[in-house]
Amino acid sequence: MTRTKLKTQSYSCARERKERKRRERKHTTHTYEEYIQCTVHTHDKAYYKHQQHNKNLLFNTPHSSHTGHLRQEMVQFTRQRRRRRIGSIESLRFFIFLLLSCAVFLSYLYWHVFKHAFYYRPPLQSKITRGGGCGSYGCVIYPRELTESIRKEILDMKETKDGNIALSYGGKNKGGLTQQGKDHAVNQDRGIIVSPFYTIDERVQFSHSSENDFLIGIFDGHGDIGEEVAGYLQDNFHKRLSDKLSNADISKLSADVIKNLLNQTFVEMDQELPLVDGSEYNIGENGGSTASVIFRLGSHIFFANVGDSLSFLGNFDKVSGKTTIAHRNRYDKPHLPEEKERIESMKGKVFIPPHPINSRVMAFNPIRKETMSLGMSRSIGDNSHGRVGVIAEPIIDVLNLDEMLYLKSGERKENIELFVVTSSDGMYDHRQPQFVAAHFAECFFVNDGNPIVESANIIDLATPKDPKRYLDDMTVMALRIIV
Repeated sequence: MTRTKLKTQSYSCARERKERKRRERKHTTHTYEEYIQCTVHTHDKAYYKHQQHNKNLLFNTPHSSHTGHLRQEMVQFTRQRRRRRIGSIESLRFFIFLLLSCAVFLSYLYWHVFKHAFYYRPPLQSKITRGGGCGSYGCVIYPRELTESIRKEILDMKETKDGNIALSYGGKNKGGLTQQGKDHAVNQDRGIIVSPFYTIDERVQFSHSSENDFLIGIFDGHGDIGEEVAGYLQDNFHKRLSDKLSNADISKLSADVIKNLLNQTFVEMDQELPLVDGSEYNIGENGGSTASVIFRLGSHIFFANVGDSLSFLGNFDKVSGKTTIAHRNRYDKPHLPEEKERIESMKGKVFIPPHPINSRVMAFNPIRKETMSLGMSRSIGDNSHGRVGVIAEPIIDVLNLDEMLYLKSGERKENIELFVVTSSDGMYDHRQPQFVAAHFAECFFVNDGNPIVESANIIDLATPKDPKRYLDDMTVMALRIIV
């Protein structure tokens, strides 16, 4: 074969290849020439002519046996191309499915294993199950976890029908219990009862004996390590307040001064949260807590609150048998006009849904590197939200017991009895405050019962029977006011 003929044949093959690519771009059906071009040796003229002869047989003599063989080869070739294309698509789908499965598995590991492995602090959880300690301020009682062993103790108390039996975590006139929510890895509620509450300087009192003074408070943690914030408050709040009262100027002591000392205690607790182990930031970066405190000093009762826990003063009329809530603290929610204005003035964002009680403050958390929401406008900790207007300064209300218990003539209102209750918001997911007040009033003033037994009863009644319903941590504590 001469060089000229070979060159001409190469040009011809090149033109055929271009024509084939053009037809492919137009999605045309493969022709026999395209099939031949994949298999023939372009420089073998004889073989090429033989294939051209087979082509003529294929299209001119459709009933020959050789034609059927060539048709079968072309069909197999087309099927192979289709299988390769389908196979590549299926491989891509499988790869995407594998990636999604890995993402779901890693998310599960983070939320249910690693998160609590890093943040869970067993010593703080054990604070719920041990007895309290004593200091110059008095002896502290912590609410116990409502376990099977505690239930057995309560059952034994019911069988003896003696409400005067004093357990290590309460007594006839004071007590409380806590229950961990079934959807929570750790109970983040903390609480204290200090009754009687003493100051280092016993001159710090108004008109009554300090034996009747008390401090009762609930600290409901939230966030990844909210139990640590609540635990810090549980360990230190009463100590800090006692120190401030003992150092107060006696000559200038008044209800306004006490309010100021309470306010300082809240703010200092927020500012002095301890550092996370091995880091440069404190526990408030990844957690926070409510703080709802009732403090009696002499004839005055102070309600100080940040967050959405509830404390109230109950009033029981022994003549009519009616129980009322004489005073309750405000829920600090972002939708309230003054709260919303403060947050937005600090460039914070407030989300208000159709039910405003569920309003949220939005803030970016640099530790978790995501935007977090908070369902309250005041709290301890929650540093990310604190930078956009969430504050630790409490709303403080002052009540005068003499005005409630005595007539203008100085005579005691014999038919009026008072008690206080403080509890976390989980208690009121399924029950109303009036329900809780009525049960404790009956316990204190009708049945002469024990508040620990009644706390267990109230928690059981507030726990939904349907296991599918959400169950938050629940803590309730009550104390009878002695005049």
